[in-house]
Amino acid sequence: MGKRRGSNAERELAKKFYEKGFAVLRVAGSGAAQYPTPDLLVMKDDMVLAIECKMRKQPFIYLTEGDVQTLKSFRDRAGCEAYFAIKFLKHGWHFYPLQEVISSGKPYKILLKEAGAALTIHHFLNGMRQKKLV
Repeated sequence: MGKRRGSNAERELAKKFYEKGFAVLRVAGSGAAQYPTPDLLVMKDDMVLAIECKMRKQPFIYLTEGDVQTLKSFRDRAGCEAYFAIKFLKHGWHFYPLQEVISSGKPYKILLKEAGAALTIHHFLNGMRQKKLV
């Protein structure tokens, strides 16, 4: 995915969270930052989510060791929840908890046909609201 396309996808997702009442911080150039940073920090009340965004035309994606370790390092330092948000073109956003990606083992491959186990943006946002109420 090109830088412009990736940046546009990050902004699109940031807008969706913002419209649902979350505070959102987009970290421009997060992949080139000196320290591990996610693409988005999403916050509401005492909930903080670190989100790494990816977009693919193909029905699969390979996450690099660097992608996984960067998000894990940030999560461990910040004490927040961490997710990969993957937009499969024509299929929308799907959210994968970092821990599930790690436990799937290397290579870190995610298939769209397995995305049924992932949360769509609608279910993800509703799940976050429910989690907050518990």
